[in-house]
Amino acid sequence: RSSDLVGALAVGDCVRESLREMGLARLGKIDFVMPGKDRLFREALADDVRPGLSNGLAAAVLYLPGTAANSDGSQRANHAQILGVEERFWTLAQSPPKLPGDWTNGLVLNEPLARQLGVTTGDTIVLRVQKPSLLSLEAPISPQEDLASGFRLPVKAIVSDEELGRFSLQANQMPPLNAFVPLHFLQGKVGLPGKANLLVLSFGESTAKLNGLLGQNWRLADAQCELRPSPGGLELRSERVFLDAPIARAALDRPTPAASVELILTYFVNELRDSANTTPYSMVTAATAPLVPAQMRDDQILINQWLADDLQAKPGDEVELTYFIPGTTKRMEEKRDLFHVYAVVPMEGLTADRSLLPDFPGIAKAESTANWDAGFPIDFAKIRPKDEQYWKDYRGTPKAFVTLKAGQRMWGNRFGELTAIRWPGETGGASMAAVEQQILKNLNPASVGLSFLPVREQALAAAATGQAEEFGGLFLSFSFFLIAAALI
Repeated sequence: RSSDLVGALAVGDCVRESLREMGLARLGKIDFVMPGKDRLFREALADDVRPGLSNGLAAAVLYLPGTAANSDGSQRANHAQILGVEERFWTLAQSPPKLPGDWTNGLVLNEPLARQLGVTTGDTIVLRVQKPSLLSLEAPISPQEDLASGFRLPVKAIVSDEELGRFSLQANQMPPLNAFVPLHFLQGKVGLPGKANLLVLSFGESTAKLNGLLGQNWRLADAQCELRPSPGGLELRSERVFLDAPIARAALDRPTPAASVELILTYFVNELRDSANTTPYSMVTAATAPLVPAQMRDDQILINQWLADDLQAKPGDEVELTYFIPGTTKRMEEKRDLFHVYAVVPMEGLTADRSLLPDFPGIAKAESTANWDAGFPIDFAKIRPKDEQYWKDYRGTPKAFVTLKAGQRMWGNRFGELTAIRWPGETGGASMAAVEQQILKNLNPASVGLSFLPVREQALAAAATGQAEEFGGLFLSFSFFLIAAALI
């Protein structure tokens, strides 16, 4: 009947308007976001892009999953959003909240989380937040420790949907459970000073213009890379251990004689063996000349004097390397390769460079081998007093060297095939700044996952045309409710 059709259309319009209101409530005045995905960038990037926004606003956020509980643990939220925010975040609300001056000494809850925990202003709650790793947890040699940090804070305010309490990047009819804490406080708790993983902006122009502005203002640090002095020159390396392929290509595309570039891949191996003699858990570096002689074959290996003494190995001997690589089911698979000793190198000079060790989380800064936390099981019973002494004396100085081709065949992975690029002879601050600009000129932020998304435009489009399934789901749920009621 026509009356039924008119009623259905009216209901549809009502649902679309409701979805539109929910979409706008979770975004406030936010038009664009730049999520870091699994990458952390500088909090200061918000300050760098802000001058190009005309009258726009920008704020950095550290957006982490976590849990929340009231002070005695009787009420709990297992899927809370913990958001480290700065003052400018609140200016992006449709109705900016009037927060107490001391809100930065505590936290702000949204209404749904406050209701679930049964708390009000002045009460104390306990947050437990997941620490973001500097590299993907799927990456080789990623620490597997409990990456959670817990802390207690008083509730300073409770904010409504209009005050950005409903903020979320997910279009969901269920309101998020948000706890807002001061950005610098959260950064300190998870050990990431100056870092963010989300930029939120109010900006009345195009995505293309905004991404162009990002390209003009970003730095290598926003890709979690740094240039730093190396023996006799400069070195590019990453907090993520492996240099992303686009970053490595951009660095190698800068104008420089090929002979003056050194390519390095250092990896953690489980065992080195010569016949019955074994050495556990060591760093091995794959590299180009001069670290590895240009004439050395891919089936040959250099060993340092310490390793030669430990294995009782000499040139011509066969040495077996055992190491883990990521498997197809997220499990680590153990592999083995055989090499012939090319030469024994002294514990001095280029091959005694402890800075060849990348910043492996859980390993590089460990004061003792007993404190290692790798992305695979370590049999600490295999570590001898002499191995502990090597770590104290030489830290992560590699005990062996293979060709870059051999190393990349064994250890190259989807996260990258290099842990460092070196340019001997390029020194000084001016040179460092010039090298960074040359690399960034060759690199698009989107190639490493950094780009802005028009979230307001997407939310409005979804509310207008893309929510038939959600409406169908609502109708189906309501039908089941009516059927259940009739059966009671």
